[in-house]
Amino acid sequence: MQLYSGNAKEYMQAKIMATKKSGIKRYPSNYEIAIELDRIADELEGKEREELIIKMRKTALKLMLLLKEYSPRLTGSVWRGTARIGSDIDILVYASDPSEIVQIIKKNNFRIIEKKWIKTDFHNSIKSFFNIRVAVDMDQESEITVRGLDDVEIIEKCEIYGDLRKGLSIEQLINILNKDALKKFVPKKRSQSYSKK
Repeated sequence: MQLYSGNAKEYMQAKIMATKKSGIKRYPSNYEIAIELDRIADELEGKEREELIIKMRKTALKLMLLLKEYSPRLTGSVWRGTARIGSDIDILVYASDPSEIVQIIKKNNFRIIEKKWIKTDFHNSIKSFFNIRVAVDMDQESEITVRGLDDVEIIEKCEIYGDLRKGLSIEQLINILNKDALKKFVPKKRSQSYSKK
């Protein structure tokens, strides 16, 4: 509930709050927190949440079609089908020059909120990626991450669910929207081969 309400911003902070409140000694796993967060969002947002997920997936498709030359992939909670009020649309693209992505966004009249280089641990090495935060609607934002062309084939493991963060290509997203617009991509059980506190 702490993550849903915004009292906790990160999973670790939510774990500490949960153990203090309940008196239990073991931290819940990221997977357990994510499943509970999804349940709470379903309970509190109901039908509006379903409409939001479909709307966000359609918005993601529009953005991805604009960026189709850059192998876009929908990731994050909109891909998973676990988006809720306050979620953003996460899209990965691959380009040697991030300014090309910026120009396409501007040319199509989307407002850029922020753009910056971020450093992250990526497959046991520190890499820099270009991050663009875009206002796509009155109440929706997208976070577009630009990675190098040499990263196109790399699929990361998810720290929360323990599976591979495959995301959806344009074709896959179109197929989902046509056949099962609310489909979830959440494993029934966390992968035991990848665990992280």
